[in-house]
Amino acid sequence: MLTTFLGLPNSTNPKITFIPICWERSTSFIKGTVNAPYEIIQLSNQLEDWDYQTNIDLSSVPVATSEFLFPSTDASEGLKSIATTVFNIISRSETLPVVIGGEHSLSIGVAQALKDKGERFGFIYLDAHCDTRKIYQKDHFSHACTARRIFEQSIPIAPIGIRAFSLEELNFLKEHSIPFTTADKLKLDFWEKEVESILYHMPNKIYLSIDFDFLDPSVIPCVGTPEPGGIGWKQAISIIEKIIRRKEVIALDFVELSPRETLKWGTYTATKLIYKSVNIWLKKENRDGS
Repeated sequence: MLTTFLGLPNSTNPKITFIPICWERSTSFIKGTVNAPYEIIQLSNQLEDWDYQTNIDLSSVPVATSEFLFPSTDASEGLKSIATTVFNIISRSETLPVVIGGEHSLSIGVAQALKDKGERFGFIYLDAHCDTRKIYQKDHFSHACTARRIFEQSIPIAPIGIRAFSLEELNFLKEHSIPFTTADKLKLDFWEKEVESILYHMPNKIYLSIDFDFLDPSVIPCVGTPEPGGIGWKQAISIIEKIIRRKEVIALDFVELSPRETLKWGTYTATKLIYKSVNIWLKKENRDGS
C-alpha cells in the first residue's frame, strides 16, 4: 500500500509537501470524505510520473508526503491540530503545502497556519457552494461556514463557480463587496474576464482551495454534496492554470471527495486534478526561475 503520493520517496528539502488530512465531522449529505486522502494516495499509483502537457516529471522533483493526520472531531481541537501540523511543515522549509482532504472546514486550520507564519494572502476557492453561512446545523465550524470563518480572520475571500447558495450568503457577499462568480457565468464566452476581475481584487499571494464539487458530477460524481451544472474538466484546468499563472499560490488544498467503490473512476479523476494542478504550479516555478 502506498503511503506517499505517486509512491515517490520523501525528500528532506521538498519543493512540494503533500499533506493528507483525514477529517470529517460535519458532512451533511454523502459521508466518506475521511477516506479520501487514503484513496487518493492509493490511486496516484496509476498516474504517470511525467505529464506530457507541462513536461514535468514529478519523480525528478524533490517532494514529500507527510504522515496521515487524523484530527479530533472536536472542532477546536481538530483545527488546532491541523494548524499546528501545517505550520510545522511550512516553517521547516520553503515548500508548497498541498493538503489532501477531508471535508472543507479543514481549510480554516490551514489558513491559520499561513497566518501564523506571517503570510498576507487571499483565499480563492473553486466550489459549487458559497460556504459563508454564519452557522449551519447548529455548527459554527461546519463545512458550510468555512469561507466565513476564514474571512473573519481578516483574510480576503473569493468564491469561483458557485451555483447553490442561500439568500443569506448572497447578502453577505454583497454587504462585504466580496468578488465572486457563478458557474453559469463561467460557461459564457467572457468567462476569462470574470476570473480576471476576481484576481484583480485579490492580493498577489493566494491560498487556492479546490472543492471537487466545483466540477460537474458527470466528471467527479463522488463528492459530499454533488450539484448539477458544474464545470467540465478542460475548463477547470484552464481556470486553475490562469490563477496559478497570475498569482503567487502559496498553498493548495483539495477537499470534499467522498470515495465509493462503484465510482472509482471519479476518485481517479480527482487524483489526476491534484497531479495536474501541482504540475502547472511547477511549470510556472520553472519558468520564473524559482
